[in-house]
Amino acid sequence: MKRIFSPLLLLIAICVFLLAFQRQNPVAEQVLKSIPIVDSFKLIDNDPLFQTTYEVWFSVPLDHNNPNSEKFPLRAYYSHRSFTRPMVVVIDGYTMYTSRPNELTRILEANQLTIEHRFFSKSRPKDSIPWSYLNIRQAAADAHAIISAFKPHYQGKWISTGISKSGQATIFHRRFYPNDVDVSVPYVAPLNFSSEDKRVYEFLSKVGSAECRKKIREFQIALFRNKNTLLPMFEGLAQKNNWQFTMGIGRAYDLSVLEYEFAFWQWGYSCSDIPAGNSQPSVLFEHWSQVNPFTFFEEKEIEKVRPFFYQAMTQIGMYGYNIEPFRNYLFDKKISPLSLPFLRVTR
Repeated sequence: MKRIFSPLLLLIAICVFLLAFQRQNPVAEQVLKSIPIVDSFKLIDNDPLFQTTYEVWFSVPLDHNNPNSEKFPLRAYYSHRSFTRPMVVVIDGYTMYTSRPNELTRILEANQLTIEHRFFSKSRPKDSIPWSYLNIRQAAADAHAIISAFKPHYQGKWISTGISKSGQATIFHRRFYPNDVDVSVPYVAPLNFSSEDKRVYEFLSKVGSAECRKKIREFQIALFRNKNTLLPMFEGLAQKNNWQFTMGIGRAYDLSVLEYEFAFWQWGYSCSDIPAGNSQPSVLFEHWSQVNPFTFFEEKEIEKVRPFFYQAMTQIGMYGYNIEPFRNYLFDKKISPLSLPFLRVTR
């Protein structure tokens, strides 16, 4: 059978080859190959802002104070634009969710390094987590090791940034390694003064208008008063989504009611969206489920962020709940995110 030569197919093949070649960057790859702590890397899809983006696995010590310490894999995204542009380092406090450009990266048309926090996702030893090495100093040293490896190749300005717990990690890194970057821009970085910082109570007592705060409180009380009716709805949603609450569904319900106030302000809902306390149970539940992340207390979701809870308990703290207005509705009078058995880290 005679083969038919197709100029169109040839053109398509050439275009595919050129696109693949364009995504690769031999010089950026040479940078990665020259870094001793790089264990492996692979090319991934990147934003048009960058010439190329790689997922990189580094081999870093569990204990940066011990030269003979066991190593573990730590992941990062390395996005190259130009060796003459600045470098933005996103110092993550959790799992890395994206390799896309940060706000500062877009503004500065910069390169970007995004560094996953130790012990989140697969950036951990294979068999188990050695919890004693999960602290802000060791995490800062992880970022320092990676920044130091790239510093000789990028002579422009260096900027570190992060949001929420990543903002905290940005501050802690700058505290221990002030000369790693020229500028740090932490977004929404809480600095707690205790394991359950009660300053949040004062803030929540003043944020917004008095009318709105009253609506929120009345809505929470309505959820407690209607628990017998709403709990089966909660259970049904849990069964539908295969959620598991190891502390018990009733306790998860109570925690989710208490969490509502914080979640409402955190996610920026409007007071006009809050149903009246005497609304139908289905109306109460629909609004509650929209605002409040029920999965915050779900076992599989907790497992994903268990290192955060460990750090909160041992070093960085977090917010708690003011239960005084709801004591008559609570069986557990000391209920808070950090007093629950689901935060065990001994498994």
